[in-house]
Amino acid sequence: MKTLGDFIEDLSFGPLAGLAIGSEGTGVIPTSKIPRVVSLTNSGMRRLHSRYILSEKSVVIQCIGGKETYPLLVKHSIMTGDAADDRFILDTYEEPFKEDVIKIVKGFTPASDGKTMIELPLNDEGKANSVFTPSNREVQLPNSEEGDLYAFTYQAHHEDLVPDDMDQKIRIPDSLNTALETWVASKIFGSMNGAEHRARSMELMSFYEIICNETTSKDLANTSLITTTSKLENRGFV
Repeated sequence: MKTLGDFIEDLSFGPLAGLAIGSEGTGVIPTSKIPRVVSLTNSGMRRLHSRYILSEKSVVIQCIGGKETYPLLVKHSIMTGDAADDRFILDTYEEPFKEDVIKIVKGFTPASDGKTMIELPLNDEGKANSVFTPSNREVQLPNSEEGDLYAFTYQAHHEDLVPDDMDQKIRIPDSLNTALETWVASKIFGSMNGAEHRARSMELMSFYEIICNETTSKDLANTSLITTTSKLENRGFV
């Protein structure tokens, strides 16, 4: 797994080697340009994490009487939220909810024996026990009562990198490192004047798509998701 420092070095030696921002291929990027490169890297990672399930997390909700729709926002966290009368996300200080939901993948509720979990239908109007996701950061629980527990696994964003820590890990599969480098370089070339730079930007974006399509066809990102309940059980959900 690469660090931010490794990634910046690879950009300089690789697709940015001929540019001033790449220090002409010396393996460094000028300090004044690093915030921009990190910002583009964060955008590129959000794009990849939306395209593939690269990070899966879980969130537990304890229902409030008379409430049916639950926005998955930090302000509703019981640990760090500021919505005093409307906190229903059961997180911990060790694992706080970070409002990093891309898409809800599965929903669960405890079985009547209190020892196992039942997977619930998702967005299925034909099933009485279905739960719904009106948006990517919102769940609707039409049959819930006060105190009921529901858990959801979700596709999560990568935590944003900051410019002043070169040891931060870039948590993507090795097969997508070149894709991320290519996407960042494409955006940098695309912001430069001149037809040749725009052409290079388009060429890099085409290469990005080729890498991503190959990754998808060969499942190199290991996105064939198999959801287990072990993490939720470890958090005391059942």
